[in-house]
Amino acid sequence: MKFGENGYAKFFFEDEDYEKFLKEIRELLTDKKLFIATQRTYINELKSKGEI
Repeated sequence: MKFGENGYAKFFFEDEDYEKFLKEIRELLTDKKLFIATQRTYINELKSKGEI
């Protein structure tokens, strides 16, 4: 898995935004219900903006 704990997405410099993203995506990847709920919210936001 690309973003998993031992994933192949590697960075060799400090990036606070990327570290925050990794923490959040790893949490979502361990909790299927939270992942689905998060994606539904995101999709609904895009729909309400007319972006999809």
